[in-house]
Amino acid sequence: MTSSSVRCFSTQIERIFQSLEGAWSFERNIPSYGEVIGTANFTRPSPNDCFYYYREEGIINRHEGGPLPFYRNYRYEYTDGQIRIFFDETPKRLFLNLHFRTDCTKADAEHLCNQDLYQANYEFIDSATFKVTYIVQGPLKSYRLNTTYKKSGLKRI
Repeated sequence: MTSSSVRCFSTQIERIFQSLEGAWSFERNIPSYGEVIGTANFTRPSPNDCFYYYREEGIINRHEGGPLPFYRNYRYEYTDGQIRIFFDETPKRLFLNLHFRTDCTKADAEHLCNQDLYQANYEFIDSATFKVTYIVQGPLKSYRLNTTYKKSGLKRI
């Protein structure tokens, strides 16, 4: 791989990272548990920062039981041509390091939480839509999450 193709590859990932900024709506399906409707915000503290504070919140409509409100925070960083996702804690602790495939529209990552393995697959469809699938397996957890994000406030043609 030449240095210009590495730069191009990195630039495509940077464009994906930049497209995350702002407000999103999402729908999440958790088979055998329920559906989720929510919002997510990627907020950059200042224009020169290469990270976003991420917050998602919404309602889990469980198949059994009533609706359940929730929220989750992360920190998304772009460094050295890579997107890394950290838990919202001090000191920083890595959750996922996205490994982009050759076409730069899909990325994979794994996280081991004790003995439970989280396998993440990201698909960046365009600057206003992306999908995330988590497959979680281990002695304590076994489930799949399918989430579709759509940029808020954009008119679709």
